[in-house]
Amino acid sequence: MKYRNARRVIPAVAARLADAVADAVEPIGLVDAVVAVPASLAKRRQRGYDQGVLLARGVARRLGAPMHHALVRLDRHGQTGRGRTERLDGAHIATRRGTRVSGTVVVVDDVCTTGSSLSHAAEVLRAAGAWHVVGAVLTRRDREPDLLGGHWARSCRGPLA
Repeated sequence: MKYRNARRVIPAVAARLADAVADAVEPIGLVDAVVAVPASLAKRRQRGYDQGVLLARGVARRLGAPMHHALVRLDRHGQTGRGRTERLDGAHIATRRGTRVSGTVVVVDDVCTTGSSLSHAAEVLRAAGAWHVVGAVLTRRDREPDLLGGHWARSCRGPLA
């Protein structure tokens, strides 16, 4: 999706992700906002778009929730190629100045490797007023091998910090 300029698949993928989110948040209630974990400036320039924002926009539309551009990435070059320790050290995500949210906020990202971006996003969104923060990712990848040969991150399972 992000490396082959496959934007055409985003609506279908977003619909499936939104349906999974709806099932997951049913005990909590309605989704009050959807936000994207933004790509780095370098990646946005390289690709010409931000796949996370496009995905989050589709999820928001399907859920009937507003899309908020509440988060900014502080690292200019993204996390691709960084080691686990580098990813986990330091906050890479912040809220835009003056951002206030409330209720249940869904954070959309394409890949969860260590959980660092989702954890930082949850932390700053709670500081901005969110009551519940739910992470929604297309895939998880890291250390634990799965049956298909990929690797899932332990920190990408369960509630956000």
